[in-house]
Amino acid sequence: MLICVFVIFSIIFILKKLLFKFVPKKSQEIYDIVFAHRGFHLNNNENTISAYKSVLNKFGIELDVRLLKDNTIVCFHDRYTKRLLGIPGKISSMTYKEVSKYHVLDTNEIVPTLKKALNVIKGKSPILIETKGKLTKRYKEELLKVLSNYHGKIYFHAKNIVTYFELKKLFGDKVFWILNPFRKRFEFIKGKDYKIIPKIPTFDNILYEIENTNSAKIVIKEIWEIIHKRTSRLQDSHWLFTEPIAHRGIYDAKIPENSIESFKACVNANVNIEADFIWYKDVNFKDIFCSFFLMIFKPKKCSVSCFIDKFKKYISNSGSIRCYHSDRASSKLGQPQSSASKIPIEKSITIEEFLKVVDAKVKVIFDIKTFTCKKKFLDEFIRQLKLNDNLEYVVQSFNPLVLKYFEKNYNVPMLGQVGHSLNGLRNKIRNPMLILENIVLFFWDADYILYDIDKYIHIFTRLNQIIGKNIIGYAPKSYKELKPYDNIFINFVCEDFVNEASWGNYLKKRYNRDFN
Repeated sequence: MLICVFVIFSIIFILKKLLFKFVPKKSQEIYDIVFAHRGFHLNNNENTISAYKSVLNKFGIELDVRLLKDNTIVCFHDRYTKRLLGIPGKISSMTYKEVSKYHVLDTNEIVPTLKKALNVIKGKSPILIETKGKLTKRYKEELLKVLSNYHGKIYFHAKNIVTYFELKKLFGDKVFWILNPFRKRFEFIKGKDYKIIPKIPTFDNILYEIENTNSAKIVIKEIWEIIHKRTSRLQDSHWLFTEPIAHRGIYDAKIPENSIESFKACVNANVNIEADFIWYKDVNFKDIFCSFFLMIFKPKKCSVSCFIDKFKKYISNSGSIRCYHSDRASSKLGQPQSSASKIPIEKSITIEEFLKVVDAKVKVIFDIKTFTCKKKFLDEFIRQLKLNDNLEYVVQSFNPLVLKYFEKNYNVPMLGQVGHSLNGLRNKIRNPMLILENIVLFFWDADYILYDIDKYIHIFTRLNQIIGKNIIGYAPKSYKELKPYDNIFINFVCEDFVNEASWGNYLKKRYNRDFN
């Protein structure tokens, strides 16, 4: 019986504590305030006067304070001075005269005193102060002295539980313990948020537009530009949107895709090329397996030295970049096959041969096909691009990690993310898989997105249009396939340009030129 009573009271106690998290009992207004953590340092450095000025009347200001050797309270986060001032030392062992000799990081600003910061803020924004270091008697006296004539809203939070109770004696319900698991969290704009906010001078203008517009479309677009890492670098006049592009170089369906002949036809007709590239191993496991049995049972066809050479190549993972697309995976995902035939992978052309044929006479979309993001493959690809500076091109892939690699290691003009309708999996998984996959791609920071034309893809293209993302469709073989999507996609990567029976006069009108 006693155990049951104990359990019931324990549950009531826990529920009460949990409810306290959602029904705060002290200084409730603080939970409605968004605080700029250490000031708003998007274009300024943390805990500086400019960081505080930039958010006056817009957000609250969270700042850190420390006591110096001469009892001056300054706005400074770190215990040591190396990161922010560039000199070794402990901030608490220095006087303000010594500290003021140095600038904060790469600015012309010195470390501000709390008194100066309060004179700048003047009650225009709420303040949340975190006291750093041991809260000594002298520290508390100086803090009360500085705050005595300030009439704006001030709150405190502390990580140290002893400091929390010391402050609570002085300021009551205006003090919060940072590690309290049962209270609501404060809303902060922190350093990690600046990584996804574009450093643009019109930030205030965007905030004003969001607050004053009645258009949901404009609001969504402006918010996206704030939270996204960068806006698209593509302009409406870019060749991706205004010029014809041949899917896998298929200008004429009678010529095999991704072949020298197809690329030559595109160059002669001045049609831009979308081509697929893979990493092709010189020797794979199957070759090693066959060579081993030939060496054992038919040594005349494969000697020991021949087998050793192949094995060395296999171990070294040597290979080359080839222009080829495999339908094995795409057919399972439901992507239709192209209108042209294929050439065997063994006879596929290398990237060197491709670049020699193109000779910078037309523009190129390099579509990189790799699940593993192989470093050797991508490094060699980058090396080839560096050798062809005069070529106009963009890089795209279905793998976001590939785009991330290029963004980090090479200044590619444009990056494109390939989406997919996954209609081949709908009978097994239905639309949740489609939604999950494309939502992930939707949030990837690419300059444009390439979708295959499919009726289930409309919702994603609409969302991309709202936020200003550039979207391209692939790969219609006729006007009948393209027509339902003509008002959705900006441009199309098409096939079989010379087939008048399929296209009629559409391509001629769209691009204002002949293709025969």
